[in-house]
Amino acid sequence: MLKLSGTLIGAYKGTDFTKESGEVVKAKGKLQIMLDRALKDGSIKKELIDISVPMEKYETYRKELGKSVEVNVEYFGKATFYGV
Repeated sequence: MLKLSGTLIGAYKGTDFTKESGEVVKAKGKLQIMLDRALKDGSIKKELIDISVPMEKYETYRKELGKSVEVNVEYFGKATFYGV
C-alpha cells in the first residue's frame, strides 16, 4: 500500500451510476489533493490530483480541508490513484 501526502483543497461526492446490466453502483467520495512534485532540476511543481475514496472515509477527510493529509492508496494503469 502507498501513502499519498499533500494539501486537501477540495472534496465532493460523485454520483451513482447504472451499469448496462441494470446494477446501480454507489458513488464514491472524491478528494482534490495538491502535491509538491520535485523536478530533476530541483524545482518544485504543484500538481492537483483527484482521487476516489469510500464514502465511509469521505467525511473524515472532508473535515481536513486546507490541511495536510495522508491517504492510503493503490494504483492501477499508469499511475492512476484511488483511495482505499
